[in-house]
Amino acid sequence: MLTVVPAGVINPHNQHNQHMVRLARSLDYEVVWMSMGAPVDDGTHLDNAQLLDPTVRIIRRPGPAAAYAQIGASRLVFTGRYHGMIFARAQGIPFYVSEDAPYKIRMEICRPIRLMRRGTWRH
Repeated sequence: MLTVVPAGVINPHNQHNQHMVRLARSLDYEVVWMSMGAPVDDGTHLDNAQLLDPTVRIIRRPGPAAAYAQIGASRLVFTGRYHGMIFARAQGIPFYVSEDAPYKIRMEICRPIRLMRRGTWRH
């Protein structure tokens, strides 16, 4: 499964993202677009993702535990959001962030990580 967490250039109209979604589809991955931001920020991206590919699954307002579980069930995560990257890193899920990601994401990538076992999320 490919989970896409939109923000910035991680969006349905970006050609690189479209290519990666096609690649994931060619590997029989389910493609899920999941919001981890405000509806005003992510709603248009999710709507556009579904217009471009009606077969994608859309998760609009997951709570923290549901978002963590979704990312933990993924084979790959594309994220433009800090917490999408953190949830992937904590569970050892491969992730992609764009080169022009915000500073806090770029700096977090350089830090050593401590992996969490699946199912240890607490809220």
